[in-house]
Amino acid sequence: MQDSNLDEVEKSQKEKPKKKTKTLPDKPIDLVFVRIFDPVHIPTYLVDQIKDKKFETKRFYEFQKISCTIQVNENVQLNPTNLLYVLINEEKKQAKGFLWMVVDLLTFSLVVNNFSVDQQYWHKGGALKLLEEKAKKVMKDLFLRRIVWMTRNGLFCEALGFKKHEEQVMVYEGEV
Repeated sequence: MQDSNLDEVEKSQKEKPKKKTKTLPDKPIDLVFVRIFDPVHIPTYLVDQIKDKKFETKRFYEFQKISCTIQVNENVQLNPTNLLYVLINEEKKQAKGFLWMVVDLLTFSLVVNNFSVDQQYWHKGGALKLLEEKAKKVMKDLFLRRIVWMTRNGLFCEALGFKKHEEQVMVYEGEV
């Protein structure tokens, strides 16, 4: 009996260890945009992970708290020019991203201010397809003429049909 136990031990040691099954990350398509009127629904890590942001995370929440709604007569309504969305994984009931856009009524432009998605949903830039679809839908629904987006990911944007524009972004940072 001892020999048979030794044989089984030797056999099990020679077998390749089974690979742990790796759960695939959720696909960006699993996310749904939901418009919100209070930034409290956005996890702070999504704001924190924005590279080179020119604002403090705390200030973002304070600003959105007063910008998402407007007072019309005696009623509070969603601000039609400040569009704040969370990307929800409906199955998990969790916010996995957010999108902040504003409508420039003077130039009939939709301006994408921030887009942040949990890294497990990026899929080599595939999450940008969600942004593209949402921004184009909003542009069409509001009869806007263009989408403006300043980004560090120009190559991804060009792949989605965005073009470098003759207008250049000029920034002055210094004392007044």
